[in-house]
Amino acid sequence: AVESSYGGKPFISMYQGETFFDGKIGEKFPSAVNQDSIFDLASLTKLLVTFFLSAKLIEHKTITLQTTVADILDEYAINYREELGRVTVRQLLCNCSGFSNWEKLYGIVDNRSSAYMFIRSRPLQYQPGTKHVYSDPGYIVLGELIELLMGARINELFENHIAVPLSLYNLFYMPTDSSVNKDDFSFVSTGYSEQRNRPLLGEVNDENAYVMDGVSGHAGLFGTARDVLKMGQYILDVMKDREKGSIISKNTLEAMLEPYSTETTWACGFYYPDKDRNNSTAGKLMSPSSIGMTGFTGTSLWIDFDRDVVITVLCNRTISPESAKFGWERDRFSIIRPMINDKVLKELL
Repeated sequence: AVESSYGGKPFISMYQGETFFDGKIGEKFPSAVNQDSIFDLASLTKLLVTFFLSAKLIEHKTITLQTTVADILDEYAINYREELGRVTVRQLLCNCSGFSNWEKLYGIVDNRSSAYMFIRSRPLQYQPGTKHVYSDPGYIVLGELIELLMGARINELFENHIAVPLSLYNLFYMPTDSSVNKDDFSFVSTGYSEQRNRPLLGEVNDENAYVMDGVSGHAGLFGTARDVLKMGQYILDVMKDREKGSIISKNTLEAMLEPYSTETTWACGFYYPDKDRNNSTAGKLMSPSSIGMTGFTGTSLWIDFDRDVVITVLCNRTISPESAKFGWERDRFSIIRPMINDKVLKELL
């Protein structure tokens, strides 16, 4: 599913394929991809939920980018490693917090509280701020901080403070305790889970998010390509002074989208295109002032400020057994995704 906009208006929309899966036990979920298809957005959760909620807290001066983990956790008397206490909100958002890229929660813990406790106990792998390591644990910690400060689970916070105010009714979490009838939505299967021994449809693909009841700051959000596009368009419109910034002001966005340093492409929640465009997930034509993010299940969102373009590409690449393995991100779809971005931009050049 591909959705794009140019100058704040719909530009190119493309839906192709069938969202079926023939699993090990014979299940099939045939459905043509269309504007109502609901995808597992994987790590786009980091920017659509955790980035936006962090921005809201900064906007209301509850925290700043320099607020430390200890500034928040000490108030709630929660045990954590002393070295974690010095990590800032900005370092968590910019993936330079010192955390490893991944920790295996499933099989070790069985609930959200234990997951948070486990991550808080993990030793940092490097001095915070000295390098950038894309980190799920960092966003899990940030998700907990947001929940403590705002007094609710992150799925409820996203719905009440982001989705409803922006009229985004096709972006939501699917908690494991949800009473939502999956038959009411056109979910796209993300393949077979060896851990759960079943094909996945309308339940989060990420095993760590699943053990956290399907609700985390690093993964768990579902949605349509159109609503993902709208969130990207919101950021673009605020930066272009076309939107008053009902959720995030331009000043807050500018501060959060400033690269962490001159030596990195990482900003809060997003990254800028790699200098080596042959290996960039943005493609070869995205302007240097673009920001974007990708997700493990085959998702991406790119915002080109110079060209006034937003492009979102959603897929279920994990339907392939090989692509479903952690660490196999450079598969055929990962090569195609930046080509799609280039194809859209060529229509403008």
